[in-house]
Amino acid sequence: MSNINDVQKLVDKKAKVWKEIEGIKDQLVDGKFDNDLNDKFDRLEAEYQALDKSIKVTEQQIDADNYLAAQKGEDLTGAANQSKKDNREVYKDAFIKMASGKHLTDVEAAVLSDYRNAAQQTITTTGGGYVIPEDFADEVVKSMLYYGPFGITPGAGPARIINTSGGNPFPIPTINDTAQSGQDLAINTDATTSSTALTFGTKQLDAYVITSDLIQVPKQLLQDEGVGFEGLLAELLGERMGRRYNNKVTRGLGVSDVQGFEDAATQGVVTAADDAITANEIIQLQHSVDKAYRMGPSVGFMMHDSIASQIRQLTVTANADQYLWQPSFVAGQPDTLLGNKVYINNDLDSALSTNARTIFFGDWSKFWIRVVRGMELQRFDERFAEKYQVGWMGTMRFDAELVDAAAIKFVRQLNT
Repeated sequence: MSNINDVQKLVDKKAKVWKEIEGIKDQLVDGKFDNDLNDKFDRLEAEYQALDKSIKVTEQQIDADNYLAAQKGEDLTGAANQSKKDNREVYKDAFIKMASGKHLTDVEAAVLSDYRNAAQQTITTTGGGYVIPEDFADEVVKSMLYYGPFGITPGAGPARIINTSGGNPFPIPTINDTAQSGQDLAINTDATTSSTALTFGTKQLDAYVITSDLIQVPKQLLQDEGVGFEGLLAELLGERMGRRYNNKVTRGLGVSDVQGFEDAATQGVVTAADDAITANEIIQLQHSVDKAYRMGPSVGFMMHDSIASQIRQLTVTANADQYLWQPSFVAGQPDTLLGNKVYINNDLDSALSTNARTIFFGDWSKFWIRVVRGMELQRFDERFAEKYQVGWMGTMRFDAELVDAAAIKFVRQLNT
């Protein structure tokens, strides 16, 4: 399990590399390096980015561990709670044995059946799979985090995550009152004050289903001891579900589908060139968002990693002595762009090209994601029997909505 000391060691290495980068910048001639320095700069830049990625991955692991530890910190001293804990342990053991193709005792088979029947009462679209137990789900969540900034539990990532036990439509009241203000009232006047009614809207979170697709596993792998199949299965589920989940909350079309933020956000700036972006245009994007949405812990930029690599090279001044992107050398603190966090999302446009939406900025707490119950796992014993294989498929139900389109805006590259 990673800890803050692991992060600090990586941060210290990152600071050392940055110091070397800063040192060779002083040797620029007319804004350029000679060939040897250029090769050294490219090498240091690649090392810096690799360290930066390692820091982010380690911090995500720590965040997931901390959240899951907090979730397990309930008081289990009472007899009823102890019984509940015992049932969860039996179910977890039964689930792993079932996942590994091992024989179940009568008690384990009964507990597994009870949990699946409970799942069928609220999850009808997947045919009644097995609810993934907590410890196994922990590993799936960690793998999912590597594929995008959005988690599936509250506090994991910049969006507001809502976990519900059922999939009924979830209405959200919306309001944007930033255009309104009060008025002056003169002393000793009989003038009546005017009133402006609040205008409320409503959006709705539903529960759409994604799957991992079938994962075919040789029975030899299930039968061999010491392989740790449950860990491999969790990793495979996390990778597949993570990619699909992040893609849907980013680019979902919202018509009988998850509403991704990309199409729901508002255009803030159009660049002067189709294949470039300037420091001034990023500053304009930041200020195109009302100041009411530029404060708070979830405010930040979001972009593809390839776009981030180009933005990191932008300077405020022509002498290349003040970069917009400021690296962090404190464990737990992210790099910043114009003083705000940067979230990497590789489902966004990856190139500065005509009409691309390249950078998003705003208050991500206005982007709501609703997750129903967690994940399920289904096992298919007969479908691949002639191949001596067992099939597995993970499922998850969720939806997303940007509850206030004014809260997040984007840069669009010039459409030529």
